[in-house]
Amino acid sequence: MVFSRRVWVASLVVVATALTLAGLVTAATDPDPNGGPRHDGLVLNGRAPTSVGLAFQLNTDARSNASGTLAINFAKNTLSGQMQVPLLLSSATFSLRGVDGKLFVNNPNLNLGNHATWYDLPLTLPALFGVSLEFTRPDVAFIHSFPKTWITRDGYQTTYHFEKSKVSVTPVGYLHLRATKGDEILTVTTGEQGEVIAASVTIRTAHAYTLLSMKVLWYNHSVLVLTPPKSQWAAFPAALVKDIRGTQFLHDFVLPNSLLGLMSSLRAA
Repeated sequence: MVFSRRVWVASLVVVATALTLAGLVTAATDPDPNGGPRHDGLVLNGRAPTSVGLAFQLNTDARSNASGTLAINFAKNTLSGQMQVPLLLSSATFSLRGVDGKLFVNNPNLNLGNHATWYDLPLTLPALFGVSLEFTRPDVAFIHSFPKTWITRDGYQTTYHFEKSKVSVTPVGYLHLRATKGDEILTVTTGEQGEVIAASVTIRTAHAYTLLSMKVLWYNHSVLVLTPPKSQWAAFPAALVKDIRGTQFLHDFVLPNSLLGLMSSLRAA
């Protein structure tokens, strides 16, 4: 079905963006609006985490919001996750696995035959071990080029705000179009010992809005990711990209050109 195919490609874009932001660890959600919590259950005692659990959400003006979770094993360079994408009257859930340098996605409605089909994405899983150090204590002092910055505190949480105007941004579904200008807001929230608690990036233009946020759910849990059997692998259907370019979802999904460049660096050579 054409609509299912469109949702499928949109999901791939969301996953790629979420992975990129997880690697950057340069933003975070605002503190608890109901008041700062009294205890920090995510303290790392100065040690780099062996794994992390993340929840992410993508909001756009199209009201077609997506959300999901990722579990990353830094030591073994693997990850797994799920993502929920809204349909017209319901939603679809996609499973994600990253193992042996490859990224795979599955949805039961896209299975071929009587077994699961794992689509091999045209992306390469980057080395994740170094990212764990940024989760321990992010180098917020090295986030430059933002003319407006400020800090707020709520309980044990510290939030670093970064704002910049006239940033070059491009709709993800229309990469061939000329970039437009928009406002970008990053925030970095750290916990009691300086560890990352969550992440978000907000982009506004005259015609579009994008909010991609992530929150740390846990550190140092067991994460076991199995490689799908080769008999269940399938090539990524590149023709589906053309189907999604005309949808409102990607038209309203804009990203800074600098972040798009980082995403494209994940593509397999």
